[in-house]
Amino acid sequence: MKFPLIAAVFVLGCVLVPTQAEALDFAKNIGGQNDLMLPYDVEVDSQGRIIVTNVMGVNSDMGVSIFDPSGNLLETFGSFGTAPGEFKSPTGVAIDSKDRIIVADKQMNSIRIHDKSGEHIKTFGGIGSEDGQLRSPFGVATDSQDRIIVADTNNNRVQIFDSEGNFVQKLVDVGSDENYMNYVADVATDSQDRIWVVDAQNNRLVIYDKEGKFVKTVGRQGGGDAEFYFPQGIGVDKDDRVLVSDQLNYRVQILDSEGNFIETFGYQGNDDGRFMVITGITSDLAGNILVADQSNNKLSQWGSASSQIDPPSQQIEAGPEDTEVKKIPDWINNTMQWYLDGVISEDEMISAIQFLVKEGIIILD
Repeated sequence: MKFPLIAAVFVLGCVLVPTQAEALDFAKNIGGQNDLMLPYDVEVDSQGRIIVTNVMGVNSDMGVSIFDPSGNLLETFGSFGTAPGEFKSPTGVAIDSKDRIIVADKQMNSIRIHDKSGEHIKTFGGIGSEDGQLRSPFGVATDSQDRIIVADTNNNRVQIFDSEGNFVQKLVDVGSDENYMNYVADVATDSQDRIWVVDAQNNRLVIYDKEGKFVKTVGRQGGGDAEFYFPQGIGVDKDDRVLVSDQLNYRVQILDSEGNFIETFGYQGNDDGRFMVITGITSDLAGNILVADQSNNKLSQWGSASSQIDPPSQQIEAGPEDTEVKKIPDWINNTMQWYLDGVISEDEMISAIQFLVKEGIIILD
């Protein structure tokens, strides 16, 4: 009964209309128990290498794991300890314009800078609440000037340092809002060097301009669009879309550059395409989204059809009232192939078709 179902979609006089954005599909997992040990954060350097911090990896000399763009493990570095090149609990990771690997060590209350090969360069920070001191920093980011922005988690603030780790300023203002930041989990910067902050306990994002001036907050507690339940990680892709690990909603949310909801993906579970304890998030050079899932010891990669290698798209001739040949999007071809291969059920295929009709992607005459 597979072929008649698929054929029916195309013999009923369907006309395909363009969409505003391509759907994101689960692509593959990267890592696993041998390559990752409680992965916390993920970043991608200028060569496309995938750099991942492992909270428990320090016991096996893999505080940081480095993968090639295809997800093959290249090397690891960072054993347990306090000496240069060692970690106690590596969490956030950032990459600067020189491909230096910058790691936040929450237990050491410090930021550690390494070259692209993992050789230690310097450490800065230290426990405390004074300017330049840190308390359990979980997240770190860099901007276009190679300034280092730190989520100073247990001090409920963000601190900005220059590229060598010298204190520049701190961010605590949230405008007239009486709810000051509570548990700053992560930070990211966009193309304008605006700073996006994950204010986890307040279930929102806080935005500052490049000078450190408060702009606005985005989100509130809940399970709806642009609502969060203990968000943990944040990233910004090349199109300035904001990617958020919405941890206790077991999903990723994608927002535009002003914080408006675009789409969401992911569900609770241990299977492919499902999440349990998600933290760090970023996008690779091809536009795929990478999500660190601690509980499942893996990175989950998601991408649109344009970022995956797919067979050539098919074409259908225009109907009598049409004036052009229109393409069947590759991601629709993928869905049909999954159905033919038995990856998804007939009911799931029917649901997909109903969704396409509802969204106006397919019009039945």
